[in-house]
Amino acid sequence: MLCDKCLSLMYCRLPATATKVLETLETAYHDGDDFPYIDTTARMAGLSRHQARIALQVLAGAGLVWGQGCYGLSDNGHRLLHLLATNSLPDPATSPCNECLREIGQGLSQEAFKVLAVLNNPRYAVAGCNTAKLIGLTGLGMSALREALARLEGAGLIVSARGRAHRLSEDGHRLKVLLARPAASTPSSARPRPAAVSTAPVWAM
Repeated sequence: MLCDKCLSLMYCRLPATATKVLETLETAYHDGDDFPYIDTTARMAGLSRHQARIALQVLAGAGLVWGQGCYGLSDNGHRLLHLLATNSLPDPATSPCNECLREIGQGLSQEAFKVLAVLNNPRYAVAGCNTAKLIGLTGLGMSALREALARLEGAGLIVSARGRAHRLSEDGHRLKVLLARPAASTPSSARPRPAAVSTAPVWAM
């Protein structure tokens, strides 16, 4: 699970639509619907289906929700909402600690890993890579690419210039180093509920 200061950082980074969806999922949870369909989430949040789908990917990237098709609050999401409800959310970290950044990286989808592999190319370090080129280099369709980019933005691993050019953030570069190191063992009871985890080579490009 993410530490409280890193949870606070993830929360501060959320766009308004993602915050609205997070609050909607809390309501759905208390109403007995742990994993509402995207259409239900969109209607409850007052968003379009597309807005809700992208917001859910942002939240998934931040480690606050999990699922596929239907999304529910993760342990991190429940913890964050508890901290907010009790007015005990600490000041955010300036950047994720190594342990939390590794956890965030391990929760990425295969599609997100494909995007990271392309953006790791030094030629995109400054100017970034545009959406059309990413489609060609990753082999992803527009919808899948948008969801992967939203997940990476939620994780804080990429920087996007007006949604057109994308490059690795400082945390994205840090993650590359962290995933190349062996992880310290974690007791199974302390691990979050499973998400769409990929073990594919992230940086093989």
